[in-house]
Parts: sequence; structure tokens; C-alpha cells
Amino acid sequence: MKRYLKKADFEKKIEERLFLVKGDKIFLLNEAGTIIWEILDELPSEEHIKKFISQYMKEKTKVKSDIEKKIFSFIKELKKNKLIEEVEK
Repeated sequence: MKRYLKKADFEKKIEERLFLVKGDKIFLLNEAGTIIWEILDELPSEEHIKKFISQYMKEKTKVKSDIEKKIFSFIKELKKNKLIEEVEK
């Protein structure tokens, strides 16, 4: 199973926002991005995240699909910016 491994050099939370540093770049995550970043500690794989979403959105298929797309789009951006990487467990 592939897992997500955080690769930020530094992180600092101020109120509900999170600043991440990778190399010479600084990223600012909004509240939703901060929640996803924090969830990666407990749900470090795509399978875990999908299961988590399914448990809380059992009857809202359209909403669940939209949320899943947004979360994985955000995770794709994190990977693109080398803030996380997928590794084999």
C-alpha cells in the first residue's frame, strides 16, 4: 500500500492557517488545506482517506464525490510542490 509522507522542511500554524516551507518556497494553507494536512498524520494513504470520507458522507454521493475530487486535487498539488511524496509501506 502506498502512503503519503510529509516532506515540508518547516511548518508553523498561526490561528487556522498553516505555513509550510520547502526549500526557498513558502506555502500558506487555508483552513481546509490545514485540516487535510493534519489528517495526513492519521490517514496517510488514499485508501484511508476514501474510507474516512465514506463513513461521514454515507448518503450524500454527489457531495462525497465533489469533496473527494477536491481533496485529491489538493494532494496532487502537495505532491507537485514536493510537500508530500508517496512511498511504499
